[in-house]
Amino acid sequence: MNGDGTRDDRRTFMKVATAAGLLAAAISPEPGEAQPAQQASAEDPQAPPRLKATPDLRYPLCYETPVIEGVRVLTQYFAALSRRDAKGMAENMHFPFGSFEGTEPVAVKTAEDLIAKAPPSMNLNEHPERFTDHDSYMKPGCYDLFSGLEVFNSDPVSVNMALSYDRYGPDGKKLLRCDGVYCATNNDGRWALQLASTIFHARRPHRRPPP
Repeated sequence: MNGDGTRDDRRTFMKVATAAGLLAAAISPEPGEAQPAQQASAEDPQAPPRLKATPDLRYPLCYETPVIEGVRVLTQYFAALSRRDAKGMAENMHFPFGSFEGTEPVAVKTAEDLIAKAPPSMNLNEHPERFTDHDSYMKPGCYDLFSGLEVFNSDPVSVNMALSYDRYGPDGKKLLRCDGVYCATNNDGRWALQLASTIFHARRPHRRPPP
């Protein structure tokens, strides 16, 4: 958590936004827009016997499959990012995909858009131009180190998670840390990432203490 509480604020926002659908307008598909092929092995969640209200986390259908599938797609997404594989990243995302790069959401409408003009947090361009459509957080020869993954909450059709990683230059010096909040959803039987909010922390130069 940052000293100003930024990370907690974003965690809270993503939980509320997922439940209330606040980003629906930003990431809703256009009429007639093709959707990804569905996974034949996925099934719609079945209501527990004698259920009389909205299911909660006492019921395995709220965590058993959602957590497994959410962790799977987020892990595969990060593995593709670490390999600098935009196609592999797209295979673990729903489109349109919503990303918070700052205070306003960014909608990535298609996998082709992700490859051609990705938001900075997902852009694999190693020669970024700050504050342009070529912006990114990459450097030539850099690599990513997985730091951890946490599940916040889940329901039968979605799961909210956090993933952190550190990025290093080819000389082994740390460049930055990324803390991200991600939402995976089951859209018509297919689990994939739908929303993300990331914060990049640049490495601060070491300073000697005053004499």
